[in-house]
Amino acid sequence: MTTVINLDNPLTWNSLDSKDMAGTISEFPSQFSQSWEMTRNLDIPPFAPQNVLILGMGGSAIGGDILRSLVADELSVPLVVHRGYHAPAFVSEKTLVLAVSYSGNTEETLAACEEARKKGARIITYSSGGTLKERASATGNTHVTLRSGLMPRAAIGYTFLPLLVTLSKLKVIPDFASQIEETRELLKQMSRELRDTNPMEKNPAKQLAEMLYIHIPVIYASHGFLETVALRWKQQIHENGKCMASCNVLPELNHNEIVGWSGANKGLEKHFGVVILREPGESARIRKRVEFTAEAVSARASFVKEVWARGESRLARMFSLLYFGDFVSLYLAFLWGEDPTPIPVIDRLKQELTNG
Repeated sequence: MTTVINLDNPLTWNSLDSKDMAGTISEFPSQFSQSWEMTRNLDIPPFAPQNVLILGMGGSAIGGDILRSLVADELSVPLVVHRGYHAPAFVSEKTLVLAVSYSGNTEETLAACEEARKKGARIITYSSGGTLKERASATGNTHVTLRSGLMPRAAIGYTFLPLLVTLSKLKVIPDFASQIEETRELLKQMSRELRDTNPMEKNPAKQLAEMLYIHIPVIYASHGFLETVALRWKQQIHENGKCMASCNVLPELNHNEIVGWSGANKGLEKHFGVVILREPGESARIRKRVEFTAEAVSARASFVKEVWARGESRLARMFSLLYFGDFVSLYLAFLWGEDPTPIPVIDRLKQELTNG
């Protein structure tokens, strides 16, 4: 199959982008900054939780995943990100529940939040409106109102930073103000480099998207805290790019998935393009595993491409890779002739559930 979309010519793909996802992604640094300014002075009532539960689904849950990965080795109490209709059995009056639904109407989150409330948990909710906000008002729970008007997956700045600030205010995690400032500046720089007006020869996101075109992307993370970043790449390729993708993380994939590349799969592996997300803080053992994995996989896959995190802090490194992946998913959508914004199959499922 030959690429028919010229990513350097907006006339060839502008008609596909019905809701200007290209503009939304390009302007993400502004969203990140606005969210920080809106939430840095949040008034959070004091509470010393024994554990923290983040409720959410889809694009509203990924902010919780990012937070968990970011602070996993700095947490003073356990933190669980939960997707589903029911609150876990461990929830009690000593649990802090952070319920996130960008629309405020996600049925799984609403149901699990109500169960947690009945168990006496301390609840803080986050939404742009909807039932979640209404219930918070009725029950007297703290509610953080998010700026509306975006697809949940495109509102990650609004759904992540309030969670980070909340836990920082409660002394569950340290202060991240300096890391946030570094991340803001790095995102601005990356927007200039990766946005659609920057031509292919100077735009690594366009280059990688063209490599992944007509392949099934396989995203590997070289480090535990990048596992969520690999998941985000996969999800964005699903929803924006409208194509399949998979993800995994080292060293776990060296205990199972790597064997799949060694079997007699009759050439099917050549349909896969492998991206390995890396960061400068990798240990020597992880570095050796990455090098071995890349060599083993490159003998079977169509290609193996490494993408390195940028920045000094962990937050900056995570978001540099997250942001790069968002652009790649956008350009993949255009190459496939897809509108990146609509998700009709999910809309149809919601309608089916509404109809009973």
